Amino acid sequence: MSSRVQRLILVLGNVNEQRGVVAKYHVLVAVPARLLAKLGVAPTLLNLLGLVCGMSGAAFIAIGNFSAAFVLVLIAALADALDGAVARQLGVASDFGNFFDSVIDRYVDVAILIGVFWYFAFLGQKMEASLVSLALLGTVVTSYAKARGESLGVSGRYVGFMNRPERLLIYLAGLLFPRLLPFLLWPLSILTNATAVHRIIFYTRILRQRQRSK
Repeated sequence: MSSRVQRLILVLGNVNEQRGVVAKYHVLVAVPARLLAKLGVAPTLLNLLGLVCGMSGAAFIAIGNFSAAFVLVLIAALADALDGAVARQLGVASDFGNFFDSVIDRYVDVAILIGVFWYFAFLGQKMEASLVSLALLGTVVTSYAKARGESLGVSGRYVGFMNRPERLLIYLAGLLFPRLLPFLLWPLSILTNATAVHRIIFYTRILRQRQRSK
C-alpha cells in the first residue's frame, strides 16, 4: 500500500467520537427521560412504540401520505432517542436492551427506505428509486460495519458523515417538505455510502494496528 493511501486511511480513521455533542444530547433528553421513568414507562415499550410507528410510517410513505408518515416517523425517532435514557434512569440498562434497540433501529431504517422506494417505483421515477436503493445499500453496510467492528472490540459509533440521527433528519425533512424529497435523496445516497467506506477504512486501520502490535 502506498504512503499516500496509508496517510488517507490515517486521516479518515482518526475520528473524534464527538463526545461534546454526545454530552449535550444526554442533557437534552434527561428531563423527558426522568418524566417517563417516573410514569413507569419501560424502555422496551418505547422500543416497540418506535417499531410500530416506524413500520406504519413506512407504509404511509409507500402510498404517498407524507403527513401521517411524518408524524409516525417523528414519534419513532423520539422513542428511539429516549429509550436508552429511560433505561439509565430506571437502572435497567443492559446488553439485551442495547441489542434489542439496535435490531429495532435496523427494522425501522430499512422499512422507511423500502417505503420511499415503493413510492417512487410506483410513480415510475427510476432515478429516485435507484438513489433510494443506493441509500439502502449504504445504510445496511454502515450498520453492519459498526456491528462487526464492535464485535471485534473496536468502538466506532460516530465515525462517518451520515449516521442514524442525520438520516432521520433527512427522512423527516423530506416528509415535511415532499417536494424536496427527490433532491434530498442525492446527499442521502452519496453520504450513506461515504460513511460505509469511512467506517471500513477506520476499522481496517485499527485492526491492522492491533495485528502489528501483537
